[in-house]
Amino acid sequence: MRSFAEVRKTPAGSTQDELLAQIDTKLVDQAVFLWIAHDVWPTALSPRVKGFVHPQSWYVDFSPVSVE
Repeated sequence: MRSFAEVRKTPAGSTQDELLAQIDTKLVDQAVFLWIAHDVWPTALSPRVKGFVHPQSWYVDFSPVSVE
């Protein structure tokens, strides 16, 4: 996998775009992070998500949340 250090050393342009595309593909395919979009209100749509409670305020506690 390409590294962000390599991207930083590469001048802006098509080569850097290609490196970033390779990193993006790896992140999406490997799902090493859970990407959360906080558009307006946090919500869990999948039935596989357990422990999520809709918050009564802007504070959201994700500690009891799991994905089965």
